[in-house]
Amino acid sequence: MRAVPDRAPSRLSRWWSVPDTGALPPTLSRRPPSSATEATTLGVRFSRLERRTLARELVTIETRLGAVRVKIARRDGRVTNIAPEYEDCREIALARGVPLKDVYDEAKAVARKAYPADDEPGESLPPAGDRT
Repeated sequence: MRAVPDRAPSRLSRWWSVPDTGALPPTLSRRPPSSATEATTLGVRFSRLERRTLARELVTIETRLGAVRVKIARRDGRVTNIAPEYEDCREIALARGVPLKDVYDEAKAVARKAYPADDEPGESLPPAGDRT
């Protein structure tokens, strides 16, 4: 298979992608991919990336506009982030003829009340616009 870029080559172009298998396949560690002959590059750079995620749960909340699934992220058992599902918000916005942002903000506000942040006892997350 030949790797072909979707735009003109540049220093920042990404032509190859290597799946994270823990180690590079032997053929890639000895020589660059055959598609290197299609570019002006003199080498290929590989790096291993790791991703760490917070514990999360998916809950459904009822808003005045409809039901929305919301991801609740926790660290050490404390709520650290709340994110409504985009597709749920989009469907409600289209069906009701309201801006997507209004549905998203409503879902987030309802979820914040149901799942307050535990940063300090008795305190909850400030409204998104009040954060600095």
